[in-house]
Amino acid sequence: MDVFPDKVFEMTEEEAEDFYNNRAMAHLTENKYDINTLQGLQLELDLKEKLGQDTTEIKERIAKAIDPDDESPGIRKNKRKKWKDFKEKADIEIEGI
Repeated sequence: MDVFPDKVFEMTEEEAEDFYNNRAMAHLTENKYDINTLQGLQLELDLKEKLGQDTTEIKERIAKAIDPDDESPGIRKNKRKKWKDFKEKADIEIEGI
């Protein structure tokens, strides 16, 4: 701050969160998609249905795969998109000045 006082300034956590969410990470998607896993699950479901096999287990796996908050491969919440999630994941603590 001493070297570049016209460029560097202190921010509140709220200001930093707003910058992070709406400027720095605005280009990121809310979720990450594992297309291979999702297509594989759909193919497995289709085949089991065509063969008349029990689809209970595959439907349970699909339900977990499409839940962004579940850690199963498929659709996962992008924990870098929002400051709140990133802060928790990276174990960042903000201290008052």
